Formats: sequence, structure tokens, C-alpha cells
Amino acid sequence: MDEREGVDPQLRVGGLRRLRVVDPSFFPAMPSISPMVAVLMAAERAVDLI
Repeated sequence: MDEREGVDPQLRVGGLRRLRVVDPSFFPAMPSISPMVAVLMAAERAVDLI
């Protein structure tokens, strides 16, 4: 994980153990679709990871 990134691809917070974040604030760019859809997709990914 790059030190400048707050969250890695597995949604883990850098520097902390056992903490994952699902929030649009870590998206590099907001997609052109509805923001709610993007957040729901990230949440479903988090469920698969956990």
C-alpha cells in the first residue's frame, strides 16, 4: 500500500489493524452514475472481503 493512500484495495485503513472503511471519500474519482449506486457497489465488495 502506498503511504499516501488511506485505504488499500481490500478496504483496510493504513496503519490500523482490523479496520475497513466503505465510504465514497476514498474514491479516486466519483463515477458518472448516481453516487448512491457507487457506494452500494463498494459496500457489496466489502461484504465479499469480510
